[in-house]
Amino acid sequence: MRERAKALVNFKSSCDHISVCRAIEDFVIFASDLVRTKETDIPDAVLRRHRQVQSGKLDGGVPKREWVIYEPGGKVIRPSPRFQRGERPDAAQGRVLTHSYRVEQFVGMLRETGVLAARSLTATNNAQ
Repeated sequence: MRERAKALVNFKSSCDHISVCRAIEDFVIFASDLVRTKETDIPDAVLRRHRQVQSGKLDGGVPKREWVIYEPGGKVIRPSPRFQRGERPDAAQGRVLTHSYRVEQFVGMLRETGVLAARSLTATNNAQ
């Protein structure tokens, strides 16, 4: 993890694209923290970052729960989700977008990388 964090910090320092630098700036700050953090304290640093990112977000009208709790002494607890599914959901088939969070940005990234054709999703969905 520390090596990947160093790589991200180094990438930003050599990146000539201002928009890219701005887009990853907050995450690079986190990566810099990980580079300086003792290995034994990295799980705590990750959980602090997660709490910071999730603070103020709601899930079904209530504050989002922590996805993992790391207790002193090394005990890791994974709280059960509020709406736990009994069965695993079907694998995505790629015919429709099933997650509304940041869909536009994700689709834009897929188009930029050539994974998704440039035609509009609305036209694709109307054709079905």
